[in-house]
Amino acid sequence: ILPMNDKVVFFQLILFFFRKEIIVDFYTSRRLFKCKYRKSNEKMRDNFLCNAKYGFIDQVRLRFSTKVIFLQKLHAGFLEKELNIKGIKNKSLVIPLAIPDHLISIYENRNSESFNICWWGKASGFHNLSYMLEEFSKAQTISKNIHLYLFDSSKARADSITKIAKELKVKNCHVRYDL
Repeated sequence: ILPMNDKVVFFQLILFFFRKEIIVDFYTSRRLFKCKYRKSNEKMRDNFLCNAKYGFIDQVRLRFSTKVIFLQKLHAGFLEKELNIKGIKNKSLVIPLAIPDHLISIYENRNSESFNICWWGKASGFHNLSYMLEEFSKAQTISKNIHLYLFDSSKARADSITKIAKELKVKNCHVRYDL
């Protein structure tokens, strides 16, 4: 289940009931990001509704999953403490956004199959897309069969990503957007 997909929360509960394997990519806590760290001058009622809605989503995504993917090891421990959910560390996997240069040698011995990297979400200044595209171009020096697929919900952001990729002369970068 992709990070920003709130629409499948009840579907996740059904899958859990039928004992299916559920792998959740947990990018960030909605409750903490949208409710706890909001401006202090907002109405208490709005903050209560925010906590109820996004707290429910966080709880379902973390409690009713088989595996949870994080960007870094510390994220699981932080959420266990902050959201008071036990056992997150035991079912967590870490897939970082960037790979250190000394680990790139792993890809040198790959076979000729295509290796696809997908990234889905809103492109914001926090994501540092130019850095990601630069790192992707480094990986392409090792293998020509690496493809990057970027998905966004805005045509303007998708066009911006395409422009950055062209400026950096990144090959095999495919940018799509939802209408």
